[in-house]
Amino acid sequence: MEDKIANFMEKEKQDPDLFYKIKLDGEDRVMNMYWIDGAARRAYKKFHDCVSFDATYLTNMYKMTCAPFISINNHIQSLHFGCGFIRNEDAGSYIWLFKTFKECMGGLESMSIIIYQDFSMRAGIEEVFPNTIHRHSRWHVIKKAEETLGPFFGKRLELHKACELCVDHSLTPEEFERSWKEMIDKYQVEDNETL
Repeated sequence: MEDKIANFMEKEKQDPDLFYKIKLDGEDRVMNMYWIDGAARRAYKKFHDCVSFDATYLTNMYKMTCAPFISINNHIQSLHFGCGFIRNEDAGSYIWLFKTFKECMGGLESMSIIIYQDFSMRAGIEEVFPNTIHRHSRWHVIKKAEETLGPFFGKRLELHKACELCVDHSLTPEEFERSWKEMIDKYQVEDNETL
């Protein structure tokens, strides 16, 4: 732990806008950690309209979840708005991480945030970012749908294609609802199975 703090302090000499915060448990072990460099903090002021937050990475030797904040600039380049590590994926850890993120950004909330479906994460967003529009990642929604409906669609390839078209080409909620109803009406499901 001392090495990490020394590393941050050394980087702070070169980048006075570097921000880091570490939460320790009762035995001085890292529970949560977040850091971001000065350039990324400045970029956030311009590109805070939509942030993706994905805590599905567990790739470090400490078995802590890696949780990066990512966005895209006007040149369609990824921007990294800091990285958090959390020991527990519970609401308290996410609340700490989101409050820390908000603190380092001077209270400026993202206009929208995209996450995967996680109830603890959602609770943290609702508490810390009450004015931010919250959406689930399309990739995770489709992945979960494929896992659930894969065998069903495997027997109904035309219905699967119609469902993909409905999801991929609807631009408004009204357009989606209309397309979904048309798909259901067209492909009456056999044996009283429902989508």
